[in-house]
Amino acid sequence: MAKTVKDVAAMAGVTPSTVSRVFRASPHVSPGTRERVLEASRRCGYFPHSAARAMRAGRFQRIACVLTRYGPIGAAHCNFNGYLDMAADLLGEQGYSVIFEPFHLTPVTREVIEAPRLFSELAVDGILAFDAVGVVPEYVDERIADLHAPVVWINRTPTVGLPCVNSDETANARLMVRYLLDLGHRRIGYLGVDEPHYSMTERFETVVDELRRAGCDASALRQGRSDDSVTELARRVLDRQPPFTAVICYNFRMFHIALQMAASCGLRVPGDVSLCYFISPPEIPHFDDCLGTGVVVPERPMVEKGIDLLMAAMEGRPVSDETARIAGELFVGRTTSAPANEGRE
Repeated sequence: MAKTVKDVAAMAGVTPSTVSRVFRASPHVSPGTRERVLEASRRCGYFPHSAARAMRAGRFQRIACVLTRYGPIGAAHCNFNGYLDMAADLLGEQGYSVIFEPFHLTPVTREVIEAPRLFSELAVDGILAFDAVGVVPEYVDERIADLHAPVVWINRTPTVGLPCVNSDETANARLMVRYLLDLGHRRIGYLGVDEPHYSMTERFETVVDELRRAGCDASALRQGRSDDSVTELARRVLDRQPPFTAVICYNFRMFHIALQMAASCGLRVPGDVSLCYFISPPEIPHFDDCLGTGVVVPERPMVEKGIDLLMAAMEGRPVSDETARIAGELFVGRTTSAPANEGRE
């Protein structure tokens, strides 16, 4: 005979309602009681029927994580793995499973190559969406709306009417520039490309504004085009006269290329030129051989805030469609120092 909730409750020495709370991942159950119920469930061979539970409660305990990305099926943006891992862990702690649904876009036209096959069939309680490309096609918003579930975006260029959580790139870039200014740098360069994502625009524009506000010459700062070789861009930035004593890089890829280019040009880092960049937290433990100075993008706080907003929307509470912004923190590594020689030729 199939076991029931009552059998599990009797074996665990609790009430059937307590067993139900455990399987709903209710926070109102002590760790000891939860473990007794789960152990009794394993011994009985009882597992709750998620579909039946969802029908009774009107909830599926399931969140869709949507990600826009460039390239064909199978292409990945590894810099977004940190966001997705955090989302899966944090949602799992609240009793939700996660379904990952990528939208693949062509890099040139940004048209959808293929929508997720299961997207129109998903039954989810909410949608946590991530923008990895800078421009979200209208089609993507339309398909998400078809699910008739609350949605919160993370790292998306602000869009009217859509709740979103972003990194405060103005504050981050200002923090980076002021750190270099405090070290004594006055000739500060920038290595990045001009793309539509808000982070690219805000970082560059803030660097220029802060340098001008400090009385520094920012006329030589340029962003490259999206089709430019980053290696060639790094060569131009590091080989100019008079030379920059510090260079701010958009991300780790550009920072790493700048490190290589500095070495090929015979420049010591940080002796001849200081290098810093905007850091994605998962990069830190993997690149300690060239641990650089930079501002750490607040990815975990962004995901936490996004989940908080999503839970509020799922519970029917009002959620502002104003973009929430969270600032990062300065991390001082081994690639910056006071300028050794402002007159380096």
